[in-house]
Parts: sequence; C-alpha cells; structure tokens
Amino acid sequence: MNNLDEIYCEIDDFCQAFLPLWQQQLLDSGERQRYRHSTLSMSEVMTLLILFHMSRFCDFKYFYNQYVKTYLRAEFPQLVSYMNKFKRYPTGFAKTDN
Repeated sequence: MNNLDEIYCEIDDFCQAFLPLWQQQLLDSGERQRYRHSTLSMSEVMTLLILFHMSRFCDFKYFYNQYVKTYLRAEFPQLVSYMNKFKRYPTGFAKTDN
C-alpha cells in the first residue's frame, strides 16, 4: 500500500465509526433541511484536507486545482470543481454557511 491508500483507509475507518455517532448527537433545529449526498465522500474530503496539510502548498485552492486535479484524478474519480465543493463546505465536517 502506498501512503495515500494508508491515509484513506485510516480516515475511512474513522468515518465509519464516528459519523453515525455524530449524527445521533446533532440537535434538531426544527426546520426542514435538504440533505444531498456529495459526489465525494466525507472520507475523500478529509483525505484531501490531510494531504494538503502534509504538502508544501500554502493555498488549498491552488493545491486542489493544480495538484489534485492533475495528479490524483485516478485516485479520486468523482472530483468536482473547487467552487462546487469546497466553497460550500470548507471545514470538512461542519457546514459553515447558513
């Protein structure tokens, strides 16, 4: 296994255990909200964020557009444009815009 596979497997195992417990603890606001599944899984998003922090890139947008979309497209076949994904959910876990 290469480093990317190891990182992804660790994160995916974490998400499999953590996300159901996290969903149970969320408080209901009483408002109806749409829940659309993303083309990238939470494990993939978190893997990209960790890879960014392990890299020497200073700007995530540049890292995503220049490195991930060029060199990691085979590992992440469902990549979306930067604007579609990471402008809406910049933190990985929590939605920050209202």
